[in-house]
Amino acid sequence: MKFSYTFIISIITLILSGCTVVEHIAGVGFDSEQFEKARESKILELRLKSAEKLSKRMELNSPLFDYDLSVAFNEEMVNKLLAQYKDATGMLDDATDYVIKDVKAKLENGSAIASFELLAHNETHNVDVLLLLDCLILIDEEKKDLVLKVEPFNISPITTTRGVYSAAKEIINKMIKLNLANLNKSLPPLKIPLNIENKIPIPGNKTDIKSKINLTIVNPERNIKFNLKIKEILFFKEKIVVGLGLEKVEVE
Repeated sequence: MKFSYTFIISIITLILSGCTVVEHIAGVGFDSEQFEKARESKILELRLKSAEKLSKRMELNSPLFDYDLSVAFNEEMVNKLLAQYKDATGMLDDATDYVIKDVKAKLENGSAIASFELLAHNETHNVDVLLLLDCLILIDEEKKDLVLKVEPFNISPITTTRGVYSAAKEIINKMIKLNLANLNKSLPPLKIPLNIENKIPIPGNKTDIKSKINLTIVNPERNIKFNLKIKEILFFKEKIVVGLGLEKVEVE
């Protein structure tokens, strides 16, 4: 009977030990909650600072939307633009490649943040790690076009999907210490379709006047040329507003 108890205890110990190994391989032993709290704290801090800047801007006496032209982009449109990044690939280091599995933007008062899901694979350790890459969304003007850019500011792991946990932990620690600017190589700017022509045609006309003096007045076709310049970009909940001003208006 003593042998039976010892045997049972040995079996239970072996099973529990095996569960621990499987737990680590599956990523259960990975403290994702700790990383998520740190990530949430960083995002909230960034949003608070951005909201404070917007609040100060709105406290000024100058009226909002006092532009010659304003263009608004809602959250749905921004997400459609960002969808172009899906399935893009790149390298985190010499041994670790990644593919972008999903991307989602969230527009808040004062800030716009895009979160990318990266599935990274390390060839040396044969480890897969699912990562969240958080980026600021920026709007800029290049060659008279509006472009959307993303600027990485935070990266954190979600879970490991394959490999030995100790190796995965080493890869995770290495990944979150990377220079995030290197990831910009796989995240090129996206052009925003404004469909704004810098030339407006004015059709010509001809008027005949028959009186004591017969006159024929001819107005030839002309073009009004103009340039648009970004005056301000404001981020609101679920909306980005770009204020544009007319610059150098002339008739040709």
